[in-house]
Amino acid sequence: MTREELKADIMQNVNVFVENYIDSVIARNQITWFEKEPEPIAKPFAGIHLAQDNISGYEVVRNKPSRWKPDMGGTYFCINYFGEILEGYFHKIHQDEQAWQFGNCFPTKELAEEARDRVKKLLMEL
Repeated sequence: MTREELKADIMQNVNVFVENYIDSVIARNQITWFEKEPEPIAKPFAGIHLAQDNISGYEVVRNKPSRWKPDMGGTYFCINYFGEILEGYFHKIHQDEQAWQFGNCFPTKELAEEARDRVKKLLMEL
């Protein structure tokens, strides 16, 4: 298969993926079309990009899902410097953004406790 044939094949697969995604969004919205606003078709290519490699030309690469971030005013849990789990409300103030940037922002208390236990174990081994 030539480079151009491979590229055309990949683009065909991407087009089919996008068409199927759009059809599924339309199908979901037709069921409740009059009950709510239709679901927006936002970023149909999110999660896919073409990466060039030197051996085979192009390949489809799926992106890693983005990290969870609370909505404005949403609840999150973090670990304080005593290892206690604190519940907070995300208001995009400096402390909230810093907690998220550092990775100290969890959707559930259980996940925060698990992270605390892993960090404690690591610190005890130093």
